[in-house]
Amino acid sequence: MKIISALSSFFNHDGVRNSNFIARYNCTKFAKKFDLLRRYHNQEPIIRAINEIYPLEGARIVEIGAGTGVFSQELVNAGASVIPLDKSPFMLKVFRENFLKENLNLKFSNPLLADHRHIPLPSCWADVVLSSFSLDSIIYDNPEDKWQFEIDNVIREMLRVTKKSGAVIIIATPYGKRDFTGHIERVWGFKRKLIKTLWHFPSKKSAKDALTLFFGKRVWNDYSPNFPKAVVTIAGIWWQN
Repeated sequence: MKIISALSSFFNHDGVRNSNFIARYNCTKFAKKFDLLRRYHNQEPIIRAINEIYPLEGARIVEIGAGTGVFSQELVNAGASVIPLDKSPFMLKVFRENFLKENLNLKFSNPLLADHRHIPLPSCWADVVLSSFSLDSIIYDNPEDKWQFEIDNVIREMLRVTKKSGAVIIIATPYGKRDFTGHIERVWGFKRKLIKTLWHFPSKKSAKDALTLFFGKRVWNDYSPNFPKAVVTIAGIWWQN
């Protein structure tokens, strides 16, 4: 299978925060579009990598920034129980609609409206506290002199809620103008693994919508002549256990 490369990130090609996420995140229409387009991303390699860090079967997982539940469902399918959190009521509204509509008997608690820095759960409660591509707002919506302080607050809160025998896991892009990944490796001692993942699109319009939203117009323009080939992206997993 032939593939082309793109950065695995909710950024445009230059590593800058995509303004669509800032301006339109709190909107039901955007949440539904986000939900649809995120499903074109094959999450299986990420799930396999997490299983190597901490076995998902029977695990109690808190997913911060769970959005509409696309990745949450993958975790449940792998045998975990998931407590999803997100700061957007619109994302959580679509989350609830998804699983009511499908009438799925999944291991979910009621999604919680919460900020990454204030998880409304007891200390040492979860086997795994996990973030999947959900820290961009902390990194890029804060000024240069503050983002590291806010990321440290997120890490502290994730560690607080995790059992001593558990794991904190962050799935993110290894690219970006701010050295977030270097920061959590140096300051917090996170380990790292890079993973190749694929995006498959059912139509050229869906490819354009997804690549423009998640990666920016430049990546779409580079890819467009190559449709319907798969798009390969590089994701990173950082963990502490």
